[in-house]
Amino acid sequence: MKKLLLLSALLIFACSSDDDEPDCDCGIVEDYGWAYEDGEELYLLDIRNDCTNEIYTIQVTYNIFSSYNSTGDRLCNISDIRLD
Repeated sequence: MKKLLLLSALLIFACSSDDDEPDCDCGIVEDYGWAYEDGEELYLLDIRNDCTNEIYTIQVTYNIFSSYNSTGDRLCNISDIRLD
């Protein structure tokens, strides 16, 4: 019986990992667009955050925008690529 309990405990700890936790620096592209401000074109992505499930708009470079301008794409390292 002790062996069974020990084996069960080991399996529980082995199966639970940090990979199951949502990455707060990732999200799904919900919408995209661009705007003009002071004569400059801004590239914007609406992201649904994996942790909070809230949608927020970030400003990115054209290269990032052109890579993720499709709804449903997953985007990570948001804090590194956002300009605002």
